Amino acid sequence: MVRTFLSLILAFFVAIPAAHALTVDEIEATWANVGQVTGTFTEQYEDNSTSSGTFTVYGPTLIVMTYENGTVFAVNGGQSKKVGDVHATGRKVTIIDGWNGEAQQYDLGPFRQLLSETPELNRILTGTGESATRLTLRLQDPRAPRRGHIDITWSNQTGKMLRWHTVIDGSDVTTTFSY
Repeated sequence: MVRTFLSLILAFFVAIPAAHALTVDEIEATWANVGQVTGTFTEQYEDNSTSSGTFTVYGPTLIVMTYENGTVFAVNGGQSKKVGDVHATGRKVTIIDGWNGEAQQYDLGPFRQLLSETPELNRILTGTGESATRLTLRLQDPRAPRRGHIDITWSNQTGKMLRWHTVIDGSDVTTTFSY
């Protein structure tokens, strides 16, 4: 009986392939086929204050984050698209103020190659960090490197984006995603 139990345990562990760290190309392929994904997020700012809300990823080109106060942050690397009440202008970051409804738009910067029909992370990759469970990519817009960068951490097991840390135009924000 003990021998059978040990044989089953050994067979179970031998049958599981060793986990490997995903490559940038594998992350790129997973992101290109992401489809629609929803979840929650929490942001932490330099002063340790936080905010949270919900997010939806629409394919590889659009991420819409809705904060608890109603502010909407839409990052769109594709064509202009209307999602609910939000008009996400193509190839722009759109922020709609939750208090007065006013919209502001910004250049995509380092998000440009991530949010594309055909993501090309290697084009703006300036560094990587790997562990057994995570891969972190540093993305920086080569056209405006002084604007800042985004460090995006991906799960090696699922290929899902876990966190991004943005340092852009003097702001420093860490966003953690939960699915």
